[in-house]
Amino acid sequence: MGYGEVTAGGVEMVLRVFRELGSGNRAFFPLWSVKDALKLKSCLLTPSSRFLDIGSGLGKLVLHVALASGCRAAGVEILSSRVRLACAFRDLLLAQRKVPGWIAETTSFIAENAASQRGPLLVDGAHVTHVYMFSAVFSDHDLERLAARLNETRFKVLVCALKPKQERAFSQLDSVLKAAPVDVNMTGSGQRFRMCVFIKTSSL
Repeated sequence: MGYGEVTAGGVEMVLRVFRELGSGNRAFFPLWSVKDALKLKSCLLTPSSRFLDIGSGLGKLVLHVALASGCRAAGVEILSSRVRLACAFRDLLLAQRKVPGWIAETTSFIAENAASQRGPLLVDGAHVTHVYMFSAVFSDHDLERLAARLNETRFKVLVCALKPKQERAFSQLDSVLKAAPVDVNMTGSGQRFRMCVFIKTSSL
């Protein structure tokens, strides 16, 4: 299983998706009516949102999402060494006063294989509202198990960077609409992935 840290451009792309959806922009769902598109405003990241990065690596996206929205943001990463580095990087930024002190309270990193657990995905005991996965590093089996956990979660938005054949793993998601995928380079490796956006309509 290969790893690639999300680039600054990749971070901005994910944040832009949340911003555009939250503004009611129908670019992702052009066939929606204006009335239906207004529901997308609940997809906006706010301080009451709960964000989860599955496969968070060094935690860059978690920190940027928390800083941009003030929400509680968490990262789950299978490699404990990367979790330790993410915590150390956050603590260094805090010590150098490059981020506000409340970041210590609103961000967390967990060493865990999210695909091996059961039940809904939670942040601070509450259902996650916004999820990002760099799904290209997961096996099809793990993606199917993660999709099962997502079905138990009242999430609003799921953003995934996928290999083309991995989209079928999310076919079991209940009550979701999928935006047309776009080709992206999230890690700076030069390899292209498909960014898919899923909206859980029953949570809007």
